Amino acid sequence: MAVMTAEGTRRGRPAIDPRELTPILEAVLRLAARRSSQLITIREIAAEAGVSVGRLQHHFGSRDDLITQAFEHHLLLVVERFNALREASGPVVERMERVLREVAIARSWERSTIWVDIIARAVVSEKYREIANVINEHWRNLFVELVQEGVDSGEFRVRSSVEDAASHLIAVSDGLSMLVVSGGESAVESGAEFRRRLVFTAANAVLDVDFPGAQRRERLGQL
Repeated sequence: MAVMTAEGTRRGRPAIDPRELTPILEAVLRLAARRSSQLITIREIAAEAGVSVGRLQHHFGSRDDLITQAFEHHLLLVVERFNALREASGPVVERMERVLREVAIARSWERSTIWVDIIARAVVSEKYREIANVINEHWRNLFVELVQEGVDSGEFRVRSSVEDAASHLIAVSDGLSMLVVSGGESAVESGAEFRRRLVFTAANAVLDVDFPGAQRRERLGQL
């Protein structure tokens, strides 16, 4: 991926104060969550961020470079969030449950639309293919490490390999993203329980374990 400076802009461009950088990147993400990033103009980004077009061009160069940096920023935060869940204290089964619940429910629309946008761009763009591969590698490491911990502790029992089990969970995660985007933003909240059931049904089968928190919520829903 492109080389970034400590201040967050690409090497060769004037540095920008990180306190100013984050609101600009978040403005791009808000716009990208509403429609394809390929349709967003530099003027729309400037208006959303409350800065001038000239300022954006001065620090970021092209519109595409700015959008790419915003996507990298977002996905880095997602990775950090999931790594924090993985590294938290407690039994592996509880940590995996928190990760899966985050996958199914938390910030589903923004995360899903941006991921699908990246995949769509990766069809024709080597740069976006590289971004997608980096993120996939982060996902793979996250799930492989958690599954391996669970196997080592005796909490999980996988029928094939740890890598295959992790790949199944990643495939379910990607499928949920497609489900969220195809259903539209208005259906995100109402579809949360269905997505939760899907992800835990798959995880129960792959890991041969019943997640305690998931079971409690299902029983409460039946009362």
